[in-house]
Amino acid sequence: MPELPEVETIRRQLQQFITGKRIKEVEVTTPQILLHISPADFQQRLRGTVFTSFSRQGKFLLCHMNGGELTILIHFRMTGRLFYGTPSAIDKTHTHISFWLDNGRLLCYNDVRKLGKIELIKGKLVNNFAKLKSLGPDSLSPDFTPQLLYNTLQGSRRQVKDLLLDQHRIAGLGNIYASEALFDCGVHPQKRAHTLSSEEGEGLHRSILKILHLAIESRGCSIANYVDLAGERGAYQRLRRVYQREGEPCYRCGELICRIKQHGRSTYFCPRCQQ
Repeated sequence: MPELPEVETIRRQLQQFITGKRIKEVEVTTPQILLHISPADFQQRLRGTVFTSFSRQGKFLLCHMNGGELTILIHFRMTGRLFYGTPSAIDKTHTHISFWLDNGRLLCYNDVRKLGKIELIKGKLVNNFAKLKSLGPDSLSPDFTPQLLYNTLQGSRRQVKDLLLDQHRIAGLGNIYASEALFDCGVHPQKRAHTLSSEEGEGLHRSILKILHLAIESRGCSIANYVDLAGERGAYQRLRRVYQREGEPCYRCGELICRIKQHGRSTYFCPRCQQ
C-alpha cells in the first residue's frame, strides 16, 4: 500500500504538472472504484472543472477542483496508482478511470486489485468529511509533536508497532516506515507503548520524521508495484535497514534481521539493536 511518502510524491507531481488543467471528459470503466456516486453523475459533475490544488491527509490524496467547489478524494489501498501522459504512452490494462485533459493528455487511475476507492465531495464538506475527521494528526503536520506522540504512547497498552499503524491515532505511517523508524531509534516493535520513556518517545518522533523525509527525497519505495506519476520507480528500497531483509545481516551490528507477525502483518527488526 502506498504510504505517506508515496502519496506525497504523487501530490507534489500533480501540483507541478496538473494544476490549472481542465477536464474535458471522464471515462469510468470500473464503477466499483467510485463510492456513493454513479459513473454518470461523477462524469457530469467533473466535466469542465479545473484542477486548482492538491493536498494530502495521511494516505489520502485530495484533488481540489474549481478552487475547492469539489474535491476528488483518492485512497489507493493496496495497488492503486495514478499515471499522467499522452494517451499512447499509458498502459490501459488496469486503468479504471481516465480524465481527459485540455492539453491532450490523460490522468488515469490504475489498480490491479481494484481495492482503491475514489469519492467526490462538495465544497466545504471536505472539512467535516467523516473519513478525514477520524484520522489522527498527520505524521508531517505541525500538530505531530514529540509531546503529542508521547501522550499517545502513554495512553495505550498496545504494542508500539501496532499503535503506529493505527490511522486514527497517527496518520500516514504504514508497515514499511513504521518498521524502519523503530529500527532507527532502537525500539523493539513488540514493546508496550505506555512503557516507552519520554526520551524513547522523543527518539521515536525524530526517527519517524527522519525516515519519512528521507523516503520523500527518494520519491517513495518501490518494493512491490509502486511507481510515480510518470511510471518511474522510487529509490527508498535501496536505503532500507530492516524491512523485508529477514535473514540478512544488520548493517549496524551484523545480527540477522528477524521477521514476526503482528495482527497478520510482517514486522522486521534487529534482535540485538532493538531489545
